[in-house]
Amino acid sequence: MGVKLKNNAFGTLAAGINSSVTTIALTAGQGAKFPTTSADDYFYATVIDSSNNLEVVKVTTRSTDSMTVTRAQDNTSARAFTAGDRFELRPNAKVFEDILSESRDLNGAEFILDADADTTITADTDDQIDIKIANSDDFQFTSNKFTAQLGSGIVLAKSTATSDEASSAGSFTENNYNISHTLTLDGTLVNDAVLADFTVTSDKCLATSVVIGTCSLKCHVDIHTVAAGSFKVSITNKSGGTLADDSTMVINYAIL
Repeated sequence: MGVKLKNNAFGTLAAGINSSVTTIALTAGQGAKFPTTSADDYFYATVIDSSNNLEVVKVTTRSTDSMTVTRAQDNTSARAFTAGDRFELRPNAKVFEDILSESRDLNGAEFILDADADTTITADTDDQIDIKIANSDDFQFTSNKFTAQLGSGIVLAKSTATSDEASSAGSFTENNYNISHTLTLDGTLVNDAVLADFTVTSDKCLATSVVIGTCSLKCHVDIHTVAAGSFKVSITNKSGGTLADDSTMVINYAIL
């Protein structure tokens, strides 16, 4: 779809034309030198007389040796030509303008990204972008929304952090939306006891953020005092027993 090219295509007019006709016939057998057109395809040709007067035409359909054309293209004027005048596919300015325009505007056409043509991006539905990977419709963008399609998922990478409740009260800084935090207890923590609050500092945290926390041990994770740049965490032992000194737990945080 779009502008078509072919090397060294040339021919001559089988009959004269006036300045208004939109069908040009070439000498028998010469049409095959020019591009084949299908729906929405076209190419530009230059008609030249013996005095080097010329006109650029846009060929929208080629049927054997017959060309259906739009006259007076690329800042040229429609004029009459006689049988035997040349008809050539030349690299005029309008060809390059259209190629550049097509490269910027896909007009809903599917854009192939990989070598085996099974990973693509397309916007053939207005205000919607669809991403296909391995011939599967995986992801969709619409206004203010990103959707992972059924059978697809989103994996958010985590950064890792460690802290020792003895030396740092558990507080630490980690600038990521998803954090995997290993905390080492200083002393025992009996059932239903609450570990002293510690602060997580992150530049991803906003005052309006929602922070979710889960623990590898049977403990309740309470996220509170969410502010720009930080939030506080308290841990309550819900294991039914006492957590031993130097016990470690992995706490995962997601900042939304």
